[in-house]
Amino acid sequence: TASAPAAPAAPFDVAHYRAHPHLYEPAFHETVAPHASVLVNGIYWDQRYPRLLTRAQLRALAAGREDDPARPLLVVADLSCDVHGSVEFLERATTIERPYFDYDPAADPAAAAAAG
Repeated sequence: TASAPAAPAAPFDVAHYRAHPHLYEPAFHETVAPHASVLVNGIYWDQRYPRLLTRAQLRALAAGREDDPARPLLVVADLSCDVHGSVEFLERATTIERPYFDYDPAADPAAAAAAG
């Protein structure tokens, strides 16, 4: 699941989630992302809802897996292309001329952008 209620024993209710998204905590980074090599995202997202994967969550995933050469999330494709949206670390849209970019979760992209 992408989100879990703040009270984990409560059953998931989509109507409740849509009406009260602030009561939910993201769970994707703990339940799915540690086991995935590729993420293809295409979900609708707006600021009322928890992100699918934040910069901090990706950093924690990467740091916890440094000893594993088969690290998760080698490729992230965001078909919805919501810059800084549900996949928070999506820094920019790609183009035909530049169809991909690298993202290092240990680096601070804001600092790199300011320096360069």
